[in-house]
Amino acid sequence: MNPRILIGASLICAMTNSLAAELPDCNLDAVMVAPRFLERLRPTADAASYLNVAAKLRNGERLTFTKDDPVIAADIKVSATRQALFASTDLSFKSSWVTSPNLSIPARTPLSVLGELTLDDGRHFRYVQTNRRLGLVIDDQNRACNKMLNASSPPPTWSLGTLSQQPGDATFETRVVEEAAGEGSVRIIFGGVGGGQLEFQEVWVNAAAVVSSTAHHFDQFAKDIKVGPFTFEVVDVSEGRVTLRYQIAERAPLDSSAARKWPLRAVRR
Repeated sequence: MNPRILIGASLICAMTNSLAAELPDCNLDAVMVAPRFLERLRPTADAASYLNVAAKLRNGERLTFTKDDPVIAADIKVSATRQALFASTDLSFKSSWVTSPNLSIPARTPLSVLGELTLDDGRHFRYVQTNRRLGLVIDDQNRACNKMLNASSPPPTWSLGTLSQQPGDATFETRVVEEAAGEGSVRIIFGGVGGGQLEFQEVWVNAAAVVSSTAHHFDQFAKDIKVGPFTFEVVDVSEGRVTLRYQIAERAPLDSSAARKWPLRAVRR
């Protein structure tokens, strides 16, 4: 081979190797099996869910309804804030084990932080999972550990071998992002007074089709009632009519477990 070609190839190889770096050994597989690691994950402090309401709101007013009157009609969206990591440049992770998967992450691609945990020895980590269900563990210095978690099929396992990152000096930037989680349209209808009860119908609509309709019954002497996402104060009940008052925020914190009970459309990202 031409000596010049050989020298050039050696230089290219050396430059490539200098850009790649073995990631720090966080010793995670030594202290915890993969399923237990995922079980111990907890939401980050800035993880929260919100209910966003688009409707003609009449907050604080005394509103009187007769049978079959619409109480409120609203389009709602559920959104969630969470930490996300963004690579400073295009990244590739290569496993030292031949049969273990490799991974590429384009720059500016958000990787949602699924949770964080602190080990008994005080070390703190965050966990992100790619769309291939390959997970990276990130230390407090925003560096990936040298073990990848493979959750593509149960049970999740730590991948064999160790990871090298290219380029070796790339890091992740942490940001808080908000993502749409679900949306839908809900109608609350007053069903009338009978047998000492107030009746309300909770109707969910998707593209002009009713996807869910649920009747709710309350004692006619109830002071506060909750129908679907909304709470109402019962001001008066007389002659088959009900007078209500409400205070509905256009945006408010939400218990995500409540939202899972609603027939929302998933929002495609």
